[in-house]
Amino acid sequence: MAKVSGLFLLEDAVNKNYIVPAFNISSIAMAKAVLNGAQKAKAPIFLQTNMKNIENFPGTMHPGQQLNSLVKNYDLPIAIHLDHASDTSIISEAYQNHYSSFMLDYSNYSLETNITKIEQASKDIDFTKSGLEAELGVIEGESELFDKNENNALYTDPDQATIFIQKTKIDSLAISIGSRHGLGSSIDYKILADIHKKINKPLVVHGGSGININDFVNLNEHGVKKINFGTKLHKIFSDESKHIELANYIFTLCYNLNANDKI
Repeated sequence: MAKVSGLFLLEDAVNKNYIVPAFNISSIAMAKAVLNGAQKAKAPIFLQTNMKNIENFPGTMHPGQQLNSLVKNYDLPIAIHLDHASDTSIISEAYQNHYSSFMLDYSNYSLETNITKIEQASKDIDFTKSGLEAELGVIEGESELFDKNENNALYTDPDQATIFIQKTKIDSLAISIGSRHGLGSSIDYKILADIHKKINKPLVVHGGSGININDFVNLNEHGVKKINFGTKLHKIFSDESKHIELANYIFTLCYNLNANDKI
């Protein structure tokens, strides 16, 4: 099946009641290890780059072209996803180089500005066939995207989330409910339940590396259909000799998310 849209993956996850794993990668070697693990699990995945790790790909060929060429070798539904994007030139280049899923992140702005920026980006680029994710609330923790650690989480307000969805028409919502970029998370299920009750859209949780696998079932039941993993992948894949170790970790995650054997 190879490349599909992010919209396709999320619709399938809703219909079949599972969570699609999303893996942030920073090289083709790392992407191959991730894809090998997903192939073993027969699992659909998001293969992701963010605005920082997209710079790590060598050569003059855009990472989108490199990843599109790579995924043709795998019999999997794979969405090539741009994560935490806010720079218009990077978004445009990813679109032109055939990314098939997008996440815009203006969560550090006010609700009104966040909405305005997403509305403008959606006028400039047609995301309707690929699927558009956006974030409301601030997820704390350590991330290569920020100059310093974010130690002040701002949990997603369920009422604001309703307005946000209505105004932006996004396809999925990334929420702040206690997960952290990096390691160490504690999910606030009261807030999650309130959001799920008000929002009829797939929910996305970032900071998956620190989430206990015992939370996956509850997250799924509360409308979470995509979880992002990055920190632990990069800790495992210190060099290409860790290829098998990373592939096995990916297989295990797919199994625990009930995403295995979905193709």
